Amino acid sequence: MIPKKKIAASFSQAAAGYDASAQFQRDVGNDLLRLLPAAAGGRLLDLGSGTGALHPRLLAHVQPIQSVGSDLAQGMSLFAKTHLEAECHSLWVTSDAEAMPFPSNSFNHIFANLSLQWCDNVDALAKEVWRVLEPQGILWYSTLVPGTLCELETSWAAVDPFPHVNDFIPTEQLVAHWKSAGFNLVAQHRKTHRLDYASPLALLHDLKGIGAHFMDNSANQKVTPPGKLKRMLAAYRQFQTAEGSYPATYEVLMLGIQKP
Repeated sequence: MIPKKKIAASFSQAAAGYDASAQFQRDVGNDLLRLLPAAAGGRLLDLGSGTGALHPRLLAHVQPIQSVGSDLAQGMSLFAKTHLEAECHSLWVTSDAEAMPFPSNSFNHIFANLSLQWCDNVDALAKEVWRVLEPQGILWYSTLVPGTLCELETSWAAVDPFPHVNDFIPTEQLVAHWKSAGFNLVAQHRKTHRLDYASPLALLHDLKGIGAHFMDNSANQKVTPPGKLKRMLAAYRQFQTAEGSYPATYEVLMLGIQKP
């Protein structure tokens, strides 16, 4: 389990430069936004709102009577508030999705784009989502599932037996979990995204730029020796395309989860 403080610190540090490396996150967010009913109104929570890059479009689409942007990373929340407070008139808070500071039955819609994969305690998450949603309220969220960054994982496996890519929960397990928590599944879509980079180092730079690089929860985490990095980069050449680019695969799952 990765400490929440470590996750929050990583994303807070990335806040100022996040949007320059986050085109993939915006693309996925736009896909997720299309699942939401237009002009649905009600009260809206943008959970894991990050820099708020998608927040104006989300508000224009849903047209809520009240909106909140919430993120685990204080740096992200402050960035969004500074840049969007006048435009969006939303409340910006720093909070953990597994322990939200909102009253019960607060929201009709929760929008969570590529943020809930950082929650280790899915039981706590499900209980909190159930608590803050009104009856018939829906959580619309996107997450990453196994197969994500498979090229990077395979390349590191040629170097050492240690994990270098964050773990993701399989689709079947996620769906079963939400159903067992009492929710109804109202939407399920899976999409593979392939991003192309000039080099594997460019991919690593992008991951660091959005704060989503691999986070080792070991107390003895050390800097990767240059020799190991070189061997990983050499192993990544097996994936180089005929055009000379280096692909990175992301497996994205989008779900609509409704509280009865």
